[in-house]
Amino acid sequence: MNKLIGIFLVLALTGCARESLRGDHGYSNENNMAVQVVNPGAENKDYGVITTHGAKINAGVERYLKDDGEVEEGRVVEDVGG
Repeated sequence: MNKLIGIFLVLALTGCARESLRGDHGYSNENNMAVQVVNPGAENKDYGVITTHGAKINAGVERYLKDDGEVEEGRVVEDVGG
């Protein structure tokens, strides 16, 4: 009986051996995380604070909330860029 327990333990622990892992183990996960970064050097750049005009933002939100999805004929779209 002790022999069977010993054999079972040896076989069970062989699955934990590090030699069974390939040399590039974990590379796929690191690679997938790296390719999902939009701009990897963004933390090295010094950008100023982005500011907005509160009234323009509020007007845009109000138009969005009131929009019924229909297009007005002859509607002129104004440039709101600065």
